[in-house]
Amino acid sequence: MSLIISIIVATCFCAVQASQFVLKEAARYPLDALDQHHISVQSIADNYEGKFVDNHDIVIAIKQQNFDQLERILYEISEPTSPQYGQHWTKAEVDAFVSNPTATEKILHWLSSQETRGVVVTRVSTSGLYIHVKAPVFLLEELFATKFSKMTMTHDCRGNEMSETKRLTSFRARSYSLPSDVIEFIDGIHGVVDLPFWAEHSTCMNNKFNNKEQMKQISSLTAHEEVSLRDKSNGRRITAEAIPKNVAPQFVIPSYLNEYYDITFNDGMNATTQGIFGANTMMASSFDLQIFQAYFGLDAEGISIDVGGYLTPYPCDGSTCGEGNLDTQYLTGIAQNIPTTFWHNPNTSTFSFMSWVFWLEDNPYPPLVNSASVIARESYVSISEFETFNTEAMKLGLRGVTLVGGSGDWGVTGPNNTLAGCGYTPLFPSSCPYVVSVGGTQGIDEVACQGNMAALITTGGGFSSYYSQPSYQKASVTNYFSQTSPYNNPSLPGQSFNKSNRGYPDISALAAFYSVVQAAEMDLTVAGTSASTPVMSAMLSLINAARRMNGQSSLGFVQPLLYSQGNSFIKDIVSGNNSCLESETGFEAQCCPVQGFTAQTGWDPVTGLGSLRFSSFYDVAVTNSKSNNNDDDDGLTSGQQAAFGISIAVIIIMSILSILFVCQIPIPCLPKAKESKGPVEKSQGVDGMELPMHSVR
Repeated sequence: MSLIISIIVATCFCAVQASQFVLKEAARYPLDALDQHHISVQSIADNYEGKFVDNHDIVIAIKQQNFDQLERILYEISEPTSPQYGQHWTKAEVDAFVSNPTATEKILHWLSSQETRGVVVTRVSTSGLYIHVKAPVFLLEELFATKFSKMTMTHDCRGNEMSETKRLTSFRARSYSLPSDVIEFIDGIHGVVDLPFWAEHSTCMNNKFNNKEQMKQISSLTAHEEVSLRDKSNGRRITAEAIPKNVAPQFVIPSYLNEYYDITFNDGMNATTQGIFGANTMMASSFDLQIFQAYFGLDAEGISIDVGGYLTPYPCDGSTCGEGNLDTQYLTGIAQNIPTTFWHNPNTSTFSFMSWVFWLEDNPYPPLVNSASVIARESYVSISEFETFNTEAMKLGLRGVTLVGGSGDWGVTGPNNTLAGCGYTPLFPSSCPYVVSVGGTQGIDEVACQGNMAALITTGGGFSSYYSQPSYQKASVTNYFSQTSPYNNPSLPGQSFNKSNRGYPDISALAAFYSVVQAAEMDLTVAGTSASTPVMSAMLSLINAARRMNGQSSLGFVQPLLYSQGNSFIKDIVSGNNSCLESETGFEAQCCPVQGFTAQTGWDPVTGLGSLRFSSFYDVAVTNSKSNNNDDDDGLTSGQQAAFGISIAVIIIMSILSILFVCQIPIPCLPKAKESKGPVEKSQGVDGMELPMHSVR
């Protein structure tokens, strides 16, 4: 019997090997990244008899047609002076333009020949461009002429050992090849050479939700009391007077943002849609969202669509929901009465950004503005990920969808806590030319967020190592380098940048001292571009709503508008730099000696073009913009109107429940706040409502 099995296996293996293999792609991430992320690697024992066989999920990206024309068409409908401005395509039109039925059929036929050995096609996107496959690891090794290893994340992002039941496991290889007779039909394979578990968000990378002593010291500064700390760069004692009041962080709440950015209305009238991207263990609390809305007198509304099941109805603290609560509370707090989706990858061990764009690509009515506060080092991103994300971002722009991403909280060095790591570390997806990259600012006079200026974080920025410079920013980048010559040493690893590549951020907003409800308590000093990103997204959503009510399409790919007409609605920020790391205490941020960029007149890789002045932006993007009535994905089709009808019904029901909750349940019945070692103030809220106001964590 064993001889028969051996003959069958040998025959199948020979059939696979009959084709000549061509190397397609190799892993880009450095091996030390595995140690940094507490990922252990184990070899896999071959098991051809089918017992105890590990299965693995991959996604095959089919080569798309007419790709060379996508960018030209996207610019034609995105340039404000173009006759085609705002004439977005439907999903059906985009699919018809780029789909490749011949290639899809060829690959499905190739996979079907391995069905008896365990290859299962679990899903094919409606466009036919993404084929999701589950198969035994040993068979994938044969199909792609490679060798997989088992990877296990043993510790969480804070270095705490995970229990066996919570550890994340996946499989990866260092390279893969494709048979010569199918390689022409495939753009790439996802889930083979990309680094698993690599998405990093601020709750894992700094102390902004958890360090109570840090918050106590910063609150003392904001209250203009003397602070006994020493600047690590020169040992001098820092006092409140060391940081001018006009640039020191101010406490941020929704009404402050409305006044600061001249946001003249907050009601989106259910005329558009918006979404939030979540990854890793990032959750959000609908309970805390209700408390936030009631306290600040906002319209009571919940999250309309929960994709992935990471929205909890219970109070949730900063260690679990810090990022999600910040995003949901400020996106819906500024852009109110707009159906909001909270998307989270249901499988935390694979894909992340790719799963998100797969979902957006396959959705006939995706959220029209999407806020993503999660980032990764470009050096961790595979070529397939770069290319697929870029292609889908262009196609989403063609459909009138806007992607918004934070520029990072660690200055020019990226996720790094030591001076030994000083260098230039571009971050993805903020570095993608079709993502609106958002930096961070602070203070009444608005300067760049800096870790050594009490902001906790230092706004990120720089130049992509992969994406070329888009045409919309070429003149702006040239102007920047006519004013300054930052340190750039190509002879040393990590000490250079390519000024001919995509520069980011595009724009900025306040990113320090946000008030966020966590576990029914008010935290006063949350910071990060994960705050400025949902605020910018909210302003774009409100403009979309106004355009819709004015018979216009959504903004979509908005950078051509920002760069060509921004002088009339963007405040230039000319002070600050991104040389420092994030702060451990709010003051003692270490700063790189030579690496980094400074803010200059016009665009710069610190704060981008500057910050929006909403009413002026409204005048340009709505009042003085050409109207169009094309019935595309952004201008509600009958199907989308039905979806909105459902969303409105959900919002009405949740509003009623929220009113009942606020009116009938006395505040003392709220979950008891955790004891704080720092000062707790009682702040009078809306209609006499009080919440514990925590200036420390």
